[in-house]
Amino acid sequence: MQKFANFLLKDRRVQRNLLFFIILVAVAGILWQKNKLQNETIRQLEKKAQLAAKVPELERRLKAQEEEARKDQIIIAQKNQRQTPNYALKGIYIQDNDKYSVINDEVYREGDQLNDCVVAQITPTEVVLQEPVTGRKITLILHEETPTQ
Repeated sequence: MQKFANFLLKDRRVQRNLLFFIILVAVAGILWQKNKLQNETIRQLEKKAQLAAKVPELERRLKAQEEEARKDQIIIAQKNQRQTPNYALKGIYIQDNDKYSVINDEVYREGDQLNDCVVAQITPTEVVLQEPVTGRKITLILHEETPTQ
């Protein structure tokens, strides 16, 4: 083996070819590494392109969800601000612990049900109705009628 190595090192043509081979292997390694990096860069760019292509669809979905949420908020606001039914407080009678009110020509006591409301409180000048579900209170004020002449 030593003789073969000595032979290779003595012959100039063999040395040149051996050097050429070593350089060729080194260049091939460098080119392989460069190709590997380029392929990785291409994969990353493709992923970015795929994500960029999804952006308009995601923006459209987000806008649709925001619109749906806005519509839901409007519906909730409309439910919360629905118009108060037309209640006419016509009289209040209080004696000791007995409290009565006349609303829309019907007699009610505290705790009685009136449409979606409960008669929560009766005072000498007003009646407070409360919606049990929302907690919303409606205050009816007794207005004294002026006598006609």
